[in-house]
Amino acid sequence: MSAGVSLDDSASQQQFPDVIELNVGGRLFQTTLMTLTKDPNTMLGAMFSGKHRQPQDKDGQYFIDDDGDTFAYILRYLRHGQFPPTSKVEEVHGSAVYFGLQDLVEELELLPQILIPKVRSGFLSHYNSINTTIKQILETAVKLSYTQPLSPRVAVIMCVRNTANAVYKERAPSHHCAFSGWPETSSVHSGKWDKRKADLLVGPLSLTSISEKLYVDGLVKEMVSRGYTVGREGIGNCNTGFETQGAKTVKGAGCGGELYRILLTWQLALSI
Repeated sequence: MSAGVSLDDSASQQQFPDVIELNVGGRLFQTTLMTLTKDPNTMLGAMFSGKHRQPQDKDGQYFIDDDGDTFAYILRYLRHGQFPPTSKVEEVHGSAVYFGLQDLVEELELLPQILIPKVRSGFLSHYNSINTTIKQILETAVKLSYTQPLSPRVAVIMCVRNTANAVYKERAPSHHCAFSGWPETSSVHSGKWDKRKADLLVGPLSLTSISEKLYVDGLVKEMVSRGYTVGREGIGNCNTGFETQGAKTVKGAGCGGELYRILLTWQLALSI
């Protein structure tokens, strides 16, 4: 059997045949040493360079501790440059990262299965308040649902207060946002004169690179990605408010924050 890799210090360095038999997580493969070492800068290239001792199973096949079904797509890429089917992109991406196949990683990261979660993750990391806001929305929705027993839907009115918006004016800590007037979206209350008091105050935030609308859109999309059925409607800016002064609640000026109606639909399975 010819040796595809020959090193001077053969006593301490491993030599490999030209045809390699692999056991990857219990699945057997045959390939060439040239295929595995096509790119010496990858983990596979390093594993079969002869510089590192590669373990073998009881039958002499070189063992790789990875998922065999996923590795089949890695091998197809190394042989023919073939990309995995859509349903396997996420799994193969994980293995490509593990094996250091940078060219494959970069190609897969342009596909929506990888790119969209990556962009969403970056969005969430930049605006880490979104996770807190989602928690507050859900907690408020649960409390409101207690007043609407067996209702399949619950609406949470929230005010997003953004210090980067010139319209926003800081009010007293006791200020509670409200809206009085014609709603921006007529479907909120059939275009009728509306008076709405916020159930939830968000912020103050400092949204310097996106608008309140984009922030709320990102928040809603994240909730949908987590399995919730949710929509949103814009109401208008906080143009009035209520403040607590001692034992009294008095009407005051608005803060300019943007009010949104977040509508959650519960998936209730009721049997009568």
